[in-house]
Amino acid sequence: MENARIFLVDDEGLVRNVLTEVVEEAGHRVTHKAAGFNEAVSMIDVLELGEVDVALLDSNLGNPNTKQFGGKRLAEILRNKLSETVKIVNISSGPDVFKNQDVKIRKIEFGELLKYIDSLPEPPQP
Repeated sequence: MENARIFLVDDEGLVRNVLTEVVEEAGHRVTHKAAGFNEAVSMIDVLELGEVDVALLDSNLGNPNTKQFGGKRLAEILRNKLSETVKIVNISSGPDVFKNQDVKIRKIEFGELLKYIDSLPEPPQP
């Protein structure tokens, strides 16, 4: 997929900035960027179908003791809102896997992440 529209959620500012730079240098756009669960949910609430192609979600947002407020829950919310139209990438550096992810690629594996995004089919035109 060329020019993928990316929804990025990670609670580490440096990671958000580096991932943004990497995917944008590869020709994609980070159209929505959130630092935490609540900010991401607010953005999801106003998303329209077809506005985002790929979601990069950290499964460990904030307090690790509150797993319900992590990427796993965001993936569920995205699936309920946008169905299968958005591809969900779990970018956690830990072993977490969640039901609604399409693929897990550690956030430091930039080459693998870009290869996955580039391999996606173009979204259907309205």
